[in-house]
Amino acid sequence: MTWLRWVGGCLALGVWLTSIGCNDGLISDLPSEPTGTTEARTPDLEPTPSSKGDAREDAEEASAFRSDVAVVDAKEEVSASPPPEPQPGESRLHVPVVGLRPGTIRRVVTRRGEIQASQLTSLHARIAGLVRVASHEAGESVRAGTVLAELEAPELDADLQYRRAEVDRARARTRQAEAALAVAEAAIHRAQAELAQVRASIRRADAEVERGRTQFQRIDQLAKESVLTAGLRDESLNRYMLAQAARREIDARLSSAEAALAQARAERDKAQADLAAAQADITVAEAEIARAQVLERHRRIVAPHDGILLERRVEPGQTTLPGDTGEPLFILARNDRVRAVVVVPEDVAALMNVGQEAEIRPPTVEERYVAGKVSRLSGPLDPINPTWRVEIDLANPDHLLQPGQVVSVTVILDERTDVPTLPRVAVAGRGESAFCFVAEDGLARLRRIRTGLADDERVEVLAGLDVSDRIIVVDPATLSDGQPIHAVNLP
Repeated sequence: MTWLRWVGGCLALGVWLTSIGCNDGLISDLPSEPTGTTEARTPDLEPTPSSKGDAREDAEEASAFRSDVAVVDAKEEVSASPPPEPQPGESRLHVPVVGLRPGTIRRVVTRRGEIQASQLTSLHARIAGLVRVASHEAGESVRAGTVLAELEAPELDADLQYRRAEVDRARARTRQAEAALAVAEAAIHRAQAELAQVRASIRRADAEVERGRTQFQRIDQLAKESVLTAGLRDESLNRYMLAQAARREIDARLSSAEAALAQARAERDKAQADLAAAQADITVAEAEIARAQVLERHRRIVAPHDGILLERRVEPGQTTLPGDTGEPLFILARNDRVRAVVVVPEDVAALMNVGQEAEIRPPTVEERYVAGKVSRLSGPLDPINPTWRVEIDLANPDHLLQPGQVVSVTVILDERTDVPTLPRVAVAGRGESAFCFVAEDGLARLRRIRTGLADDERVEVLAGLDVSDRIIVVDPATLSDGQPIHAVNLP
């Protein structure tokens, strides 16, 4: 190394002296130099006009040669020689340094958006009545079940009383039918018993008829043989005829018993039909009561869900008409679930996809946010100035967001976790052209690096640095390669 520097210096000095000697034929004496410096200077001789250009070119070549030699020499000795000591009066710049730290880097886009209600509900009167109370104003937040207004409807009260009376009457008819059914069942049992008794009498009567017939035949034969008198024959015949008459009487009783049983069964069937009709009347009457009670409940206008009243269009004393065709009494915007809407340029919309994470921050409470995901993308809205509509559905149980509110919408386009990062202030440029300065042996050394994602505070480092490097946390524009520094480690 030493001999290379010596040869280079001699060559540069020889070129310079030769150029002067050729032009003027003179070589001036070199003055003695101060200690620690070596500087070559030209004598105060005025060269001829014809040789000024040649002398200048030779001097520039010698100067360039000396510079090249010095640069090569410095590069070869930067690692072998100790760091240069500061010259008298020279001070080192105190700079903070850090190493690579794992962190999370997110690529986001932030735009101003608007909160819209996920559902708008128009509340109408379901019955005709007179508004007695309307206690809530537009702009108020209400919970589900809150009574917004009450109506007076005397006709409903009268109708409800009438329906209840109908139920009582139907129940009375039911009890009457049940009693009639019980009587019919008892009559059936009596008719069946009578029928059984008659049938038993038939068997006895048949036996009597048969005995009378047999006796008459025997006595009639003996009378013909003159063994018995004709009077005995006639007496036997009378008994036989009486048995036949009794049998015919029992047949009549059998027909009567069967008719009584049939009548009892018919009365039972009628009682059952009356009971079924009475029970149906109860069902109808109870349904009418339920309908009247539903209408009774419609006397109160109730919020069907949590929300904020956008409009109130009713006042006490106003008459209402049933149905949804007229003007609504209230307009309620649901706020337990809301929608953030933001309009973005086409180039930004090209980076978005349904399902990307999003954070919505209200301007009054910026430290809090509501998390959601991109739900819908629609566009372009205007063919001349192409923009896209981005919608994000949000759960809003704490009612932090309100319809009509202007919010900050941040959509996370990309996110990388546990990657090596640096403070953003320590890096200049980006991608393949990024660089920073590292502290090496008391000097600031420029280091080319390759970066990835970056946010407002940190930058992802893809290549160019090791975990052992100490990176200077100073704007790189304020440093120069080889500048003496004093590194201070940051916690």
